Amino acid sequence: SERSIVIVTIIIQPSNMEKLLDDIPPLIAGYLPPADVISWSRTCRKLHSKLSLTVVRRPILTSFIRHDRNDNHHYGFQIPVTSHVDTHSILLSMNWRDQGWGNRKGMVMVVAEETAHVDRLGQGHDSFDCSQLNNEEYAVELNIFREPVLIRIEKSQMERERLSSIQRIVFSSGIAPHNLERLSFTFQPKKNESYHLWYVVGGAGDHSLHLSNVTVEALMLDDRARSFGKAHAFLVNSKTIHPWDVTTAPEHQFFSDTSRVILSSARYAFARGLHVLPPTVSIFDWYGISGADLSMKLIKSIDLLQIDWELELSVYM
Repeated sequence: SERSIVIVTIIIQPSNMEKLLDDIPPLIAGYLPPADVISWSRTCRKLHSKLSLTVVRRPILTSFIRHDRNDNHHYGFQIPVTSHVDTHSILLSMNWRDQGWGNRKGMVMVVAEETAHVDRLGQGHDSFDCSQLNNEEYAVELNIFREPVLIRIEKSQMERERLSSIQRIVFSSGIAPHNLERLSFTFQPKKNESYHLWYVVGGAGDHSLHLSNVTVEALMLDDRARSFGKAHAFLVNSKTIHPWDVTTAPEHQFFSDTSRVILSSARYAFARGLHVLPPTVSIFDWYGISGADLSMKLIKSIDLLQIDWELELSVYM
């Protein structure tokens, strides 16, 4: 039989074409794993500029030790994913081990939940046990495995709603080792989901689970000035943000107060079209931001990131 070929010609105005070319690289990047998208961005300067890939890294917990001596799943913490710029992927890494002897039962898992079901970071979570519940009504199939995974949950309305919000298991570890090892995994977040670490310690004995040096590293699609990456570096280098479980030391308070003063000074200057004073520029430069990089957008990015971190801290504590 004969086949006909239809050629469709689409006429795009030059201005629209330029916008289309700007939108295509981020869309393609979303389908690539982190290593590939980084390699792709290095193929030419123009693509490197359009993607503006930025890697930000910070420790969120120095120590996370639990002694819940049962086989239930327990809520740990929410993994921070910013909403201010597009996040390509997240690398979560930690040192982990169990009690160091006896049977090995500890494990961790990361689940994705609908953002609409999460009112605040980690609010209202506790252990849950659903072994006595009606499986037809409450069991949820988490599609990363061939078999449905039964999450143990309490008979409370709050936890039933929480169970219904779980979309999928993003990562499930093996059994925690006796000796300290590094555990790392990568996932690509979606805009309508939030991500939470749950853990199991193990029952019938003196079991414990030890996590330390828990670090989040994010690959971002920043703006061309890389404002988000520079804002993040400023807050980390100035010690304005630190791991959630680190008690605020005098030096942290000093750096935090100093950063607020210079941010206020820069914000005042930009709002009135004035030059930022040289002493303020020098302090920014000390923290890795040159005078040429200073802008109102950068200051706003710093403000937003600091607000996010303060919310994370208040909820975790």
